[in-house]
Amino acid sequence: MEYWENDNYQEPKEGKFRKRFLIGSAVVLVLVLAVVAGVLLYRGAKAQRYANAIRIANEYYNDADYENAIQLYLEAIEINPEKQTAYMNLSSAYIQTGNYTAALNIIQQAMQYFTSADLTDRMNLVQSLISSQSAAASELTDELIASTSAEAQLDSGAFDMVAAYTYTDYYRDFGSADSTDVSGGEVVLYYSDMGMYTTYYDLSDEKVLDTSGNMPVADAKPTEVRFTNVGRLFSGVGETFAVSRERLESLLGNSASFYEENGSWYMTAEYGGCSLTVETDSEGNIVSESAWNELAPLSRTGTADDEGEADGEINGYVQDATTGNGMRATIKVRSRGSQSGTVIEELTSANNGSYTFSGEAGKYTLEVSCSGYVTEYADVEIIKGQTKVGQNIVLSPEVAEGEIRIVLSWGSYPTDLDSHAQGTSSSGSSFHISYNNKTVSNVGSLDVDDTSAYGPETITITDAGASFEYYVVDYRREGTMNTSGATVKVYLPGNAQAVTYTVPSQQGNTWHVFSYSNGTLNVIGTME
Repeated sequence: MEYWENDNYQEPKEGKFRKRFLIGSAVVLVLVLAVVAGVLLYRGAKAQRYANAIRIANEYYNDADYENAIQLYLEAIEINPEKQTAYMNLSSAYIQTGNYTAALNIIQQAMQYFTSADLTDRMNLVQSLISSQSAAASELTDELIASTSAEAQLDSGAFDMVAAYTYTDYYRDFGSADSTDVSGGEVVLYYSDMGMYTTYYDLSDEKVLDTSGNMPVADAKPTEVRFTNVGRLFSGVGETFAVSRERLESLLGNSASFYEENGSWYMTAEYGGCSLTVETDSEGNIVSESAWNELAPLSRTGTADDEGEADGEINGYVQDATTGNGMRATIKVRSRGSQSGTVIEELTSANNGSYTFSGEAGKYTLEVSCSGYVTEYADVEIIKGQTKVGQNIVLSPEVAEGEIRIVLSWGSYPTDLDSHAQGTSSSGSSFHISYNNKTVSNVGSLDVDDTSAYGPETITITDAGASFEYYVVDYRREGTMNTSGATVKVYLPGNAQAVTYTVPSQQGNTWHVFSYSNGTLNVIGTME
């Protein structure tokens, strides 16, 4: 009792401890409940985002808009890679587009997480479709192969990327790989958006892998790159994919050679800073988009500055704005800012449009010209010890009276910017020219729809009395158009030079470039 009667009473230590323990336990319990609630909320939000992506993708699929469906299914997989629905639906969308190899790859990717009878059945179906496609390809006639590949061109953007990109560059443009396979001192990264495998392994004279993390070192170029769809390397091919041996030899020149190995036939060549090997039939024709292919960068370091060699160089292509094809042109090199006067060097681009300028480090202006085309001037820079690729120049044929030509060009990323011209014709009818509706009678057409970086993407309006708005839209909605280096050039009759618009610095997916009415261009320049 003395403890209750004593004015100087102090609680026993055991009581203090018990009280502190209870208070501490209560605090911990509250924190645990908060964390659990947060996790449940996050999972709920994640589940909702996944469900929304699937729902919208399914709507696109039902409307036969398979390209947009594919993008949304890929987003769903990124949100939750351990749910089967997106993989199955994505494979269905790939099947609808005829890209059976991509369909097989996505099913195999799903099988890394789970197995099911549905996945096994789908894999068997896709494999049978690939076999049927190969059988159909074997029935292609020489005449069909020749006609479908008559306008085929090599896609310079794909080769430039492989020639120049390091692991850091791939990460910057495409983010983390969708799957990673590490085995036997080799790392294979798969990027589903591009349908591309990049393979890294140490070379005898170069350290490529960081063995501590089983990942490439930051500045390592892939030892090999492979596309699930070899059509990614070509443009201008007909509806039935095939590229004849004759056309390959025309595009690649003397570097192309053909050989047989273990009953299969291949072509090997050098182009755009890469060595290319691709599977062919016994006649040397590429007859399937799923044909095996492999690229490797030829140069893995910058240009040395010794023994009188140039400080660096730039590589690019001269292209026709109305076809996207390479072309021969005269290139005069002058000091930066000079469009006349002393010519430092004069070059001629090859038949496929390729050119190379090697020189001292510094800034230069290129004058690019060809009879019947509007002369262009391009500012370039040579950096010591570097080879810069993708320095492309687009030439527009001189526009006829009553025509307006709009040419969009950009850098290596985003891969797909789209041109849109929407308005009212001189007859009062509404029109919208884009990749969904390439030709509007008596109004104009989308001459080139580029989906693999750089451009050009070109619209020619033949109705000079039309009023319209012109937009550039990032097809994949990646929000990086502001860093793409995009330019829009508008060619008007009688003008020696195009009116040029440069992409704003604000982030966004839609660039509202200008409006046109009564023969007048009105700059808008907003990013939305």
